[in-house]
Amino acid sequence: ITRAEVAQMFYNLLLEKDVPITVKFKDVPEEMWYAKAVNTLASLGMIQGVGDGMYAPDRAITRAEFAAIATRFAKETTAAKTGFVDVPETHWAYEYINVAVSYGWVNGYGGNRFGPDDLITRAQAATMTNRMLGRLCDREAIDRGEGRSFPDVTYSHWAWYQIAEATTEHDFTISE
Repeated sequence: ITRAEVAQMFYNLLLEKDVPITVKFKDVPEEMWYAKAVNTLASLGMIQGVGDGMYAPDRAITRAEFAAIATRFAKETTAAKTGFVDVPETHWAYEYINVAVSYGWVNGYGGNRFGPDDLITRAQAATMTNRMLGRLCDREAIDRGEGRSFPDVTYSHWAWYQIAEATTEHDFTISE
């Protein structure tokens, strides 16, 4: 999933989209489909560039970058220390990763690894976003065919339900 796609995804989740644009990037032309999303989220401090006034919209996003955006979006700051062997306290995303893991939005890999520089997959992004939003999959409805499906994601895929939940428009009920 690209940095532009992630910006658009989080922009779509914003309740208030009428935000003064105070940040723009040299590599985000105004006419691009993701420009408003990128500039809005950057102006809100939810996303950051890659340096030299650039955003790198077509570059794939890492697990650390996604955790940082999700944490900034949710405005969460408290976390327990997770102690991943590949995320030292000096890592730029250390706090963001700890928040995301502490809230149960994302898990690490075996061997006490997080994989901060690994590219996040669409399935991982959908799962993490669902967890961040508290969206639980209605497995019965999805099994009845009420969720969106994709030819490249079969029922046996580990994130089958998460992807269906994340991509299906529907009403929801907030419960305790």
